[in-house]
Amino acid sequence: MDLFSPKFLLVGVVALIVLGPERLPAAARTIGALLADYRRVSADLRSRASEAVDSAGLREPLENLRQPLQELRRPLDELRRPMEETRAAWSSASAAGAVVPAGPDDLAGPAAVTPDARVVVPSAGWTVWDGSTVDPAAAELQAAEAG
Repeated sequence: MDLFSPKFLLVGVVALIVLGPERLPAAARTIGALLADYRRVSADLRSRASEAVDSAGLREPLENLRQPLQELRRPLDELRRPMEETRAAWSSASAAGAVVPAGPDDLAGPAAVTPDARVVVPSAGWTVWDGSTVDPAAAELQAAEAG
């Protein structure tokens, strides 16, 4: 936890303005005590849950399930990476003003790139990344006029 991060500095300045220099130390002590209580209660809860798992004899079956679950997670992680890369590329294209299709059904026709670098994909109707709907006839007309 970085106490000199902009967020903490902003909270500190706001607290100083709202509480004033007289009440700020007492408020800081109260917050510190509350955080200490929270940590103590959460550690106690974790240890009690661990004891309950041990006393019920569930530790070994849970450990035996961990390995197969990790093996199932690897292919999912391999699928997630390209999806995240595609999402990031579409977000940056959308932020740059490009019209991007909302889904695979929107890729039904040939794509055209207009002179202002907007990609137009004629289809039966599709939604632009920002949620607005594009009329396919207008998109085809725009592509024809540009080409």
